[in-house]
Amino acid sequence: MRSKKVKYVLFYCMLSIMEIKAYDNDNMIPKEYYPITKSVEWSIQSNNPYIAKSHFTDGGYESFELLLNRFGTINLSDTCKYKSYDSDNNLLSCSCPVKVVLENDSIVDKTLVLRINASNRKIESLVFALTQKAEADIFDSATPWSKHSRYKILGFLEDMQTALILKDEKYFKRIISDNAVIMVDSTMEYFIMNGDNEDVSGEKVVNNRRSRAELIKRLKNLFDRGRCTTVYDEDFTVGLISTNGILPRDAAFAIQIRQLYTCSNGHADRGYLTLFLNMGGKSPLIEVLLWQSEGNVMPYYDFIKQFRIE
Repeated sequence: MRSKKVKYVLFYCMLSIMEIKAYDNDNMIPKEYYPITKSVEWSIQSNNPYIAKSHFTDGGYESFELLLNRFGTINLSDTCKYKSYDSDNNLLSCSCPVKVVLENDSIVDKTLVLRINASNRKIESLVFALTQKAEADIFDSATPWSKHSRYKILGFLEDMQTALILKDEKYFKRIISDNAVIMVDSTMEYFIMNGDNEDVSGEKVVNNRRSRAELIKRLKNLFDRGRCTTVYDEDFTVGLISTNGILPRDAAFAIQIRQLYTCSNGHADRGYLTLFLNMGGKSPLIEVLLWQSEGNVMPYYDFIKQFRIE
């Protein structure tokens, strides 16, 4: 049985060989970042996050451990490649396509995004990417947002999707405002006695106001049901909300996303998540959250009309 030391020597020899081959391709990441992504690839294939620990910040490594320990069996579909560079935050992103085998043996295709700080060359965070069409809708939209705002919206949606998948309860405690307005619809059975007439029964959807604590508890109960995955459908809308100067320009956004949340035990929620997002601070903050099941959805523009900010 080889010692860990011998294994690591072999690993870095493999890196050198792979590096020579890699630069035959035009779309590979910059050479100075190549050992970082190869180390992450090796960690994923070995299911051992410690191999790449030196390339992560503390927070980034915590997410990486969570990913490999909580989200089923992960296998690389291809090598990591350069994705984009966010000059405002000095972050270089690399994408790594993977296949995830869940507890019920179903296979999910995902793309992991490594966000690398270009100053210290440490991976700050690791998230699941949106679909290519969703990203294109954000960056190619004709709406008058700054490039900085587009990256912030993309980052928020990636972070939230990843937190749902990894059952990161702490993330939602950070991003939901203490005074957030939260409405979650639910289906109720009803039965009406009509005297001599026929009784009437059926179902109806009721919107329930929830506190922040109640929503966090509901999420925790959902997380306890088994390994889950979230799919953001390509049916989503993002736009600015005018706050008449209360918040800086490009700070208040309305987002509506069609979402499918499925768990390995068979549980599934399908519906629309609509948010009032405050991007004016250091981190995004959800001020209004509305979850609606399909067939009972307030249109996006009707949602925006609900706000009268003076």
